[in-house]
Amino acid sequence: MIPTEQLTALLQADLGAWGRDDVDRVATGLGWRLGADDKWRTTLVEADGPYQVRADRRRSWDDRGYFGEYTSLEVRREVAAEEHPDAYRAALADVVAVLGDPGLVGGPGPWARWRLPQTIVELSGAEPARVAAYPRSHLALTVMPREGTESDDRQNGEYAEHWAPFYSWRSTAPHPNPAHGTLLGMMTYAHRPAEDWSEFERNLSELLATLPVDLPVLDGYAWEVTWVIEPADGRDEYVQGHFGTRQGDRLAVIETRNDWRRASERSEEQAGVQIVNPTAQDGLHIAELALAEIYTWNLIGPDELRYRAGSHNGYRLDAFGLGLNWADD
Repeated sequence: MIPTEQLTALLQADLGAWGRDDVDRVATGLGWRLGADDKWRTTLVEADGPYQVRADRRRSWDDRGYFGEYTSLEVRREVAAEEHPDAYRAALADVVAVLGDPGLVGGPGPWARWRLPQTIVELSGAEPARVAAYPRSHLALTVMPREGTESDDRQNGEYAEHWAPFYSWRSTAPHPNPAHGTLLGMMTYAHRPAEDWSEFERNLSELLATLPVDLPVLDGYAWEVTWVIEPADGRDEYVQGHFGTRQGDRLAVIETRNDWRRASERSEEQAGVQIVNPTAQDGLHIAELALAEIYTWNLIGPDELRYRAGSHNGYRLDAFGLGLNWADD
């Protein structure tokens, strides 16, 4: 995203209390210059290169004391949509070379996070819907104050009624490594229950559209996810799917109980639908198939559904934002 020397200096910078003088000191050391604020309380940073830099100020109403004058420093670079996967992989490798493996990865985005003693670093990409709709996409490298960001998330997670975590799915490093600075203690905030079918449809569609996009570029850490949705009343119905690899290709699978009934009757070895090298659009199609099956169960609402999801290799899946309760075996 930015030259190696600048990247290393930025990721290792001491931003102190995150006042304007602190941000100006770090920016000057990187060869940048703080400019004026725009109408969204963002300080634009003048930088030479094919990227944009901005520093977000604390909102005027926020007097909780979590943040200094600024809440983040972001470097953003636009790329052509078709170049987005390779550009994200390259940027991820650059950050890993400085900080080591991320403590968290997920989507929609994709994104990767490092939790350091003083800062949180996040590398994010454009969400699948934006990549599909626009000819240009973006990468963003964001540095945030750790204590302020985590305090803000904690208060929102506990007390903000309509707040939702920024991730639709998340996987955690199995063994956080102090050698590369990722600390223990990263919190997981549950997605609130889906209030109606339309909210559940949005959750499911976002998840299944983003996984085919996120997993291929995060495949050093998370490369497969299996999920199952079933009625909570215990009847013998389900819809399940898998995103993974087969013989070097990406693969998406969706199956229902009826698929297996029909396959058994015909002595077929495979059931359901399999898609090789799926796209975000294929993920949306899988969501449509899953919803069509779920609606045949004649349930009153999504609170009568349960789910399971997991990953068998790589980082451990610990958040899957369907807005459903976990299915107890």
